[in-house]
Amino acid sequence: EQKEKLTKEQEELLEKKKAQLAEILMEMSGLNKTADEHIERRNFLRKELDGLKDKETELIKTKLPLENELSNLQKELSETNKAIEELEEGQKTFDDKRDKLELQIQTLQKELDECKTVQKITFEDLDKTRTQLQDLEHSIQLSHKKIATLEANKQAYKTIALGAGVETIMSAHLEGVHAPLMQLAEVDGEFADAIDVAMGGRSRFVVVEDENVAARAIQLLKSQGRDRATFLPLNKIKKAPSRLSLPKDDGVIDFAINLIDFDDKYIDAFYFALGETIVVESLDCAKRLMSKYRVVTLEGDIFEKTGAITGGARKRSTSTFGKAEDRELETFKKRLKAFEIEYSELEKKRNTLDKRLEQVRADYSNASNVYNSAKYELQNLIKVNSGAKENIEKKFARINEITPKIKENEKKLDSMEASHVDLLDKIAKVQDEIQEVEKLIDEGELKELKEK
Repeated sequence: EQKEKLTKEQEELLEKKKAQLAEILMEMSGLNKTADEHIERRNFLRKELDGLKDKETELIKTKLPLENELSNLQKELSETNKAIEELEEGQKTFDDKRDKLELQIQTLQKELDECKTVQKITFEDLDKTRTQLQDLEHSIQLSHKKIATLEANKQAYKTIALGAGVETIMSAHLEGVHAPLMQLAEVDGEFADAIDVAMGGRSRFVVVEDENVAARAIQLLKSQGRDRATFLPLNKIKKAPSRLSLPKDDGVIDFAINLIDFDDKYIDAFYFALGETIVVESLDCAKRLMSKYRVVTLEGDIFEKTGAITGGARKRSTSTFGKAEDRELETFKKRLKAFEIEYSELEKKRNTLDKRLEQVRADYSNASNVYNSAKYELQNLIKVNSGAKENIEKKFARINEITPKIKENEKKLDSMEASHVDLLDKIAKVQDEIQEVEKLIDEGELKELKEK
């Protein structure tokens, strides 16, 4: 009985276990079915997500060149607008720059004209100065020749006219010896022939202080065996009268002694040589006076009181009177000095004109360079301004060309952006849904149910 009871209890327990197992199996069967559905849903959503992401990738690929093109167009538009602003700003200053350059060119043109005028005047003055220098150089050469001739004649005549004796005395430089009469007086050229003839050989007489000086001189001549000489001791010769009475006849000029310029201390010596010789203008006048006076004409014809008459043609290379000759020589020397001074001044003037001409040429060259540069700059400015206008027109045309493209691209990109946003919304929703499904699929719990 107990055994049966035990068996019955075991059977009931077994049935209960079977019932529990059946219940568990039923639960397991339902759970597997739900999990499969969730996994299948998740796989579907993932596939849909991949498709959406592929569309987004394609959309991005399509947008990228459009965005690049739009960026380039916008950059070009900005640069073009900036270039237009700069060109327009340059055109605003064009008039001012052009006016300044035109004024500069006008000023430089005047400067060039002035340089040409100064250059012409300077060149003419320089040419005139050079001609004057050539003329002066010729005059200086002639003066040198004349002076050389006069000095040579003077030296030659000195020896010939004075004679060897007088030359010896004068060369000895004896104390108390003055000079021959011809060297102690000056005579105007108008009266030179008359005085020369009137004085004759007495012009070579040597004036000395006294007879002792004359004696020493004579002794010197004897010791050297030279020529003879005549001496006029100032302390022994006859005194000249204090007054001479000149006849009133027509043609009478003056006493010969009054027509000579000499030191007053030699008046007695010259009176000894000339006496009361009268200088007249013509032979007729001389003939009227010859019986009363010793007369000489301007041409050198002499009428003696004794009745002797000497005249005719005279050949004379130089004046008897050394001082007259010296005066002529001095005149040429002064003239030569004046020529040389004038030549020196003209040389300075020529050098100054040379420098001025050189400076004017340099100024003209500099002004010409600046003038040409300003003209080139003006031409270039006008050319650039003309090009700027054409460039502005081209740039405006380009703006008109690219602006519609920019708008078109912006419109396309806006549409693509909207599509992109829609895709992103869909992707987000799918991703959210996948997360929800994955929450329902808990592999740990499924494992635990399977183990029961």
